[in-house]
Amino acid sequence: MGELGNLYFSLGEFAEASSCWKESLTISREIGDIAGMCPTLFNIGRIHMQNQEPQQAMSAWISAYVFARKLDLAEALEHLDGLAKQIGGSGLEIWEQLAAQFAPDDDDPTPKPP
Repeated sequence: MGELGNLYFSLGEFAEASSCWKESLTISREIGDIAGMCPTLFNIGRIHMQNQEPQQAMSAWISAYVFARKLDLAEALEHLDGLAKQIGGSGLEIWEQLAAQFAPDDDDPTPKPP
């Protein structure tokens, strides 16, 4: 589903991309694929930014960071470092600060689909 979401996103079909990525996130959560959740959350953040929803985008990206840090996923952390710099941060430090503020009550900081 994630790759299909990428295709829809590249075609400008944002609603379809969002639907695919939300389904991918649900499946990844159900099977415990934390590593697979990171790129999906990253992409869900992109959709939220596209839809002028910066708070939801940040929530998705913070969740992606928490999982990427937990599993030491170098590629995901590299993408999040670049994203932080694009949005005016100094790198991964911004995600660490935001994650500390986020402080979820459970071990699953992912935003739940509506």
